[in-house]
Amino acid sequence: MLKPNQWQTRIVPGIAPNGEAIFSVLAKATFSIRPDRVAQIKDNGIPFCEKEEWVGGTDPLKFPPRCEPDLVPYKLRTDMLIHGRAFAPEGRRARFFDLTLAINDIHYQIRVVGKRYVEPSLTSITFSEPELFDEMPLHYGLAYGGCDQITDPDMPLSYPRNPVGKGFVINPETKDLVGLELPNLENAAQLLTPASLRIGRYDKWTAAPEPRALGLAPKHSAPRNNAQNSSLHIWNAAPPRLCLPSLWGDESITMTYMDRAHPKFTFELPGIVPTAFLNFGKGSQRKYMVLQTVEIFKEMNLMTQVWRAAFPVTNHSNSLSPDQFEFGVQ
Repeated sequence: MLKPNQWQTRIVPGIAPNGEAIFSVLAKATFSIRPDRVAQIKDNGIPFCEKEEWVGGTDPLKFPPRCEPDLVPYKLRTDMLIHGRAFAPEGRRARFFDLTLAINDIHYQIRVVGKRYVEPSLTSITFSEPELFDEMPLHYGLAYGGCDQITDPDMPLSYPRNPVGKGFVINPETKDLVGLELPNLENAAQLLTPASLRIGRYDKWTAAPEPRALGLAPKHSAPRNNAQNSSLHIWNAAPPRLCLPSLWGDESITMTYMDRAHPKFTFELPGIVPTAFLNFGKGSQRKYMVLQTVEIFKEMNLMTQVWRAAFPVTNHSNSLSPDQFEFGVQ
């Protein structure tokens, strides 16, 4: 039985993918997570996020996002968001290792690398040996990307897939690359090398490495801001490969090297499917809710889930404001 103090609800107006006006009932609950257990719902959990925040500053063009509002009326897919750090295996400092996130049979891998720079060599450039480290944040600011201010300082250009990362350059002179800081988070299947560092021309950015990170992707990154996609796509905030088809809500989640005490941390989603009801004044309508966002706060061993049920706007409801509706979850 679901308890009222375990749920927060909100109703927000919006537009469905077919262009139809809707009112969406949103519900949010918080869960504790423990290794090899099913997530357990908590009383009086984390409230709806209602404003944007960034890591390290307030300029969204320079800093990676920390959080975005939950009050989104419709997402095309389910966001899997994870906030946390990577910890070197066996409690020892490392120069690099691979971290994996698995959602059932979906796998997402990140090569985590210590601090390193471009160094000069007799013929061209080389990368310095990564520094030893014991932990590393996993946000987009440390992933491949960023803004190339070296090739043409008068016209700096950003990497569309991740404008807030580091390591992206187009075609600067070799001498100007010395000291360039390289990314700490990479796609293990597409590692950056001295030979691939310069992409040559800006229109070749699609051949550059795919950034890998956890948490929220920048709102102005591709594909979130791709004009060829539906305008609804901007609301899916997870890394592209973690914007998932609708989850059932009972999936198994495995994270490696994100917990000092548990190098392999596995738990199960709770399998809760709430029902939303909405009354425009002509009787209660009910719908099963869709899981819209799964957000894991690993350092607190907490998880939140946000569900949505979208109701078409009727002629009667069109003349009412949301605070005149009766709504909730069961």
